[in-house]
Amino acid sequence: MLVKTRGIVIHFLRYRETSLIVKIYTEALGLRSYIVNGVRSSKGNNKIALYQPLTLLEMTVYEKPNVGLQRISDARLAYPYRQIPFSVTKTSIGLFLAEILGKTLKEEREDQALFDFIFQSLVTFDNLTAGEDLFHLAFLVRLSALLGFGADSAESLAKQLQTARIPFSLDEHGALYNRLLSLPYGVVDASITAYRSVLLDVLVGFFALHFENFGTVNSLTVLRNL
Repeated sequence: MLVKTRGIVIHFLRYRETSLIVKIYTEALGLRSYIVNGVRSSKGNNKIALYQPLTLLEMTVYEKPNVGLQRISDARLAYPYRQIPFSVTKTSIGLFLAEILGKTLKEEREDQALFDFIFQSLVTFDNLTAGEDLFHLAFLVRLSALLGFGADSAESLAKQLQTARIPFSLDEHGALYNRLLSLPYGVVDASITAYRSVLLDVLVGFFALHFENFGTVNSLTVLRNL
């Protein structure tokens, strides 16, 4: 069966000499893995560019029941990024978000609200001209709510983190987290920026608390150096 759907590339693995195995979060089918042949050959016509992390695609895919690796009939850009590939800050944040999504998106089923949130957030991020250094914090807060474990107040967050012994001071950081809950994308907030690394560590720890085998987030080191 052929299915038309939008998709968000999460990551890819090199497979044999010229192929890729690509994990894509699709609008119609949820999380899927696809084998794409010939993209790393001299005749691949730069198709490997379509499968970089967070690329937004329009796709026609084969969907066969009880098949682990599906195939793609056709793929093209749904939205060509204008800034993310050319900005060190946005590229670094994008790689971090792709890593987080790879650790947290598990469901092989449609979730329209979650898909729309991720897709539209990435388009917004690409077009931001201010506040981009706080985008990933606001994104994580919203993502946690859509994934079903979000803390709607600093007090709620502190209670959950206390069980895992993750450092979080209500006196120092509680008000900042509460502001982050409603911080629009693109807004500059000097107070949150000053504690950006602390809040980032708290949020990553919060996500790790809710996902088994979450592991190390390798891209965190790059973000801390921005």
